[in-house]
Amino acid sequence: MESIADYDEYKRMFLETNLYLLGVTMIVSFLHSIFECLAFKNDIAFWREKDSMEGISVKTLYMQLGMSVVIAFYLLENETSLMISAPHCMSILMDLWKLKKASKFSRTASFPYFKLEDKDTYQGVTKEYDRIAMKYMSWAMFPLMGCYTVYSVYYKDHKSWYSFILNTLVGGIYVFGFIQMTP
Repeated sequence: MESIADYDEYKRMFLETNLYLLGVTMIVSFLHSIFECLAFKNDIAFWREKDSMEGISVKTLYMQLGMSVVIAFYLLENETSLMISAPHCMSILMDLWKLKKASKFSRTASFPYFKLEDKDTYQGVTKEYDRIAMKYMSWAMFPLMGCYTVYSVYYKDHKSWYSFILNTLVGGIYVFGFIQMTP
């Protein structure tokens, strides 16, 4: 339920903001929402028809899920608006669905009580190139992440250890996001 302070904030926004800037911001936000829906639709259509994992990097799918979860915690920590956090949470659910399609899921008797294995279609050349790419990318990623951590300790303010770890991980994800583009 909205309070008086919310209405005051709306009044302030309309009175103190340039109307052209406000209009452009609203149009860009609307277009961003439309493009995000189209991206979700096309992603679902692609993965729904995908039977073979040939040419798909399963390790990148795992990395994408991990990065998405870290960014979701960051969005929750910073109390980001629902317009940003809801589609991001939807993308996490889509990442889980993609992993289910790309991997075999089986239950185990010990912790973590499940096991993900590569499907048979993820063998041969694709898997070998994926292994090589991740090996070389990790040679660059880990030292650079260590340098970024040292930078974060010296030059950024953090509220707590949790905030420090989360902000450093998110900074690393944003800076080194090119890793997602490896085969």
